[in-house]
Amino acid sequence: MSSLPRYDKPVLLVLNPGSSSIKWSTHNVSALEYAGATVPVAIGQAGVGQSAAQTYPGAPPWLTDVLTNHAVRAVIIRVVHGGSEYHKPIPINDDNFRQLQTLIPLAPLHNKAAIELIEQLRNTRFSIPVFAVFDSEFFSDLPVLSQIYGLSVALTEKYRLRRYGFHGFAHESMVKHWEAVKPKAEHYTLVTAQLGSGCSMAAIRDGKPVDTTMGFTPNEGLLMRTRSGDIDPGLLTWLQWQEGWTPEDTDRVLNCESGWRGLSGGIDNMEKDDEYSSCS
Repeated sequence: MSSLPRYDKPVLLVLNPGSSSIKWSTHNVSALEYAGATVPVAIGQAGVGQSAAQTYPGAPPWLTDVLTNHAVRAVIIRVVHGGSEYHKPIPINDDNFRQLQTLIPLAPLHNKAAIELIEQLRNTRFSIPVFAVFDSEFFSDLPVLSQIYGLSVALTEKYRLRRYGFHGFAHESMVKHWEAVKPKAEHYTLVTAQLGSGCSMAAIRDGKPVDTTMGFTPNEGLLMRTRSGDIDPGLLTWLQWQEGWTPEDTDRVLNCESGWRGLSGGIDNMEKDDEYSSCS
């Protein structure tokens, strides 16, 4: 039985898949058109990797509930890593969907969940336009000195290596809230912090980011729930030699077995000392 009340006016469905949960909200289309923003009609949260529903093949129960009871006209989904190809919002089609799939290794805890959601939406009986927005957009114009790594030009150009930065929507929102409180500020500097399962900080000058802790992937920077954050690259290569780790092993250790989980010996929930959440 559905837990979501029926709402017949057209809405946008906004999906925010994170490393441990998927947050969603629906927004009245008319209110967005006339006011530029709106209070959500409904909000909810689901766990990553929930089992599929029977009503719409491939769609988890919470998504089935939303599509059944709300007149969804379009879906906007947050994708953490757009690589060097994607910065601005895009409508999803067959070509760019295949390209987005190749970016999963750059942000395995996030992009994988986003790609699975997009695929679930494309497999429903509805023909709903899906748009991707990228969490790295806010940092796309970082100063060059904040982008570069101390690697050879040949490698940097071959693989388009740079510090991309993430949690862009959160950091941008914090800046906008601060500007609303201080509307007369013309020149200012801020440090913003996003603290959760994933953690990052950013340096802001006059509304624009000039540096950030996250880099080529969302693993760089601060200690996180299951991610190591900064680690001496020499220590990492030493461990690879000692343990015989493959690239896949290394990725699993850094993204799923480190951070709060690694330091605590298996506990990755700060509120419950008996919870060990999945990381895939």
